[in-house]
Amino acid sequence: MTASDVGLFVRTNIASYLEIPVEDVTESSTLHALGMDSLGALELTLTCEEEYGFAIATDTDESQIFTVADAIAYIERRIAAGLGTAS
Repeated sequence: MTASDVGLFVRTNIASYLEIPVEDVTESSTLHALGMDSLGALELTLTCEEEYGFAIATDTDESQIFTVADAIAYIERRIAAGLGTAS
């Protein structure tokens, strides 16, 4: 699992949920600016947990995710720490 794989997975899932072109989902995009609401954030969280095999803590400073890049970096850190089994 490479960083680009994680990035593509996250961007594709955000685009799919929001029904927008994946090209519109850049790493610098904020989830709010893209139109992601709390239900969408929950859906993304559950999808990532299923894909990567670990629970995403939502109550820590580390898990504060505002941009697409934040989401990608969080998942990559968890994978690097051996906390999940990437599919």
